[in-house]
Amino acid sequence: MPAIGNLDNRIANAHQLLTQDVERFCNSVVNQYSNLSKLFLDIVLYIVKLTNAQGPASMMASLLVADLFLTHLRRPIGKMTVAEQRYEGEIQIC
Repeated sequence: MPAIGNLDNRIANAHQLLTQDVERFCNSVVNQYSNLSKLFLDIVLYIVKLTNAQGPASMMASLLVADLFLTHLRRPIGKMTVAEQRYEGEIQIC
């Protein structure tokens, strides 16, 4: 891997900062894609459910189940994110 040259010593760990910036950019692109695709999927599901005359109750039930499932999945990820942020401040790359 080629070395990143520094003319001065203001940036001590340029490799780590660059890697973290690229990772954060990729995560934000993935989040934007998933948010847009979820919106499109929700609109399609609403249209299908309303045209089949199954009513809003089944739509609300499916949204409630999806919300409970996603909330259950988010809790451990939030704890892992906090731990990751704590560890990133302590790790030094030589």
